[in-house]
Amino acid sequence: MPRPPGRPRKATHDVDLARDCWEFIFRRFLDSADPDVAVPSPPECEPPNANRLVEVLGGFLDDDEDERFWRNRHQHEERVRFWHNRRQHRKTTAKRVDFVRTQARTLLALPSVSKTFKEVCDEGGLFADMCDTLWARVKRLDDSLENGDKQAPPTMTSAQKLRLFEGTGCQSCDNHPLISFKWVFWGFGARLCQRCMRVRMVTEEVLQRDPDTLPEHYRGLPFSSDRYSAYGNPAPGRKLYWRADVDERKSVTRERQKRQREAEENEKKLLEKRKRKQFREEKLSQRDGVREQRKKDIIHMMTTTFDVTEAQLETSVSYRKHIAMARPLTARFHRTHMRQILDELPEECRRRRRKN
Repeated sequence: MPRPPGRPRKATHDVDLARDCWEFIFRRFLDSADPDVAVPSPPECEPPNANRLVEVLGGFLDDDEDERFWRNRHQHEERVRFWHNRRQHRKTTAKRVDFVRTQARTLLALPSVSKTFKEVCDEGGLFADMCDTLWARVKRLDDSLENGDKQAPPTMTSAQKLRLFEGTGCQSCDNHPLISFKWVFWGFGARLCQRCMRVRMVTEEVLQRDPDTLPEHYRGLPFSSDRYSAYGNPAPGRKLYWRADVDERKSVTRERQKRQREAEENEKKLLEKRKRKQFREEKLSQRDGVREQRKKDIIHMMTTTFDVTEAQLETSVSYRKHIAMARPLTARFHRTHMRQILDELPEECRRRRRKN
């Protein structure tokens, strides 16, 4: 029974080749399209200017009807030829992009086909070399890819760039499965839809208008150029920053300001504590001075009035208590406390001194 047309023949055995053969096949895989062949460019001719009023009016005044007819027909043919070449160039570029994306998808799937393929790809850096070669070819397809390669992080490999290029769909949500490499933000290595872009990214103009955002919160951070405005129109030159990075710097700034405020409060408390301590020490010094002066006054009064010495006064309990309490020499002292002190002293110490 003949095999139905279009159906592949079923393999009856496994293909067992040496690793060098597989390596040769993989290298020839990239030669299916020459990487040095650039995308065909449209003819280098300026678009016809349909508003040359001076020439057209002069021709209508000087030429007859037949000459005007052929000249207008020639301009129309030039215009049609120009836009036809432009459309053909776009179609060719689209086909080339689809072909190279298929190549990238096939190349990235090779290590996962079998253990042998993975060993061949890992041996000698073959897989990395193939990815570098294919990525060099990819960058010629679109200007955004060349500019994106410059914005990509230096740690990003060619394989990761190819995965962003050949894949479709938003990497943050499942609502837009058809977006392509046109929506890859190479500065962050992410393919996002417009909604996720607004959620996860913020423009420099918005950060400048935000009163809570300082220039140090976003300057120096990796950024990506926005190729589309809020309404899908081209808006080159805008810088997009990853919102999480900006928020992280804001949190660091808030923590630093919090620690600074706490340090200032602690310094203020320490200063107040030092002032209170100094005030207390001054008061204690004044009190000690007053007590010392009162002690001297009591000793002077007792030794000049009675026939007693300072050593004899120390034997009196009332005297020691009075000195410890630093009582002033009031009328009550002369009337009460002095009698108690004298009663505790020997008889010969109670005699008054004679005045000379």
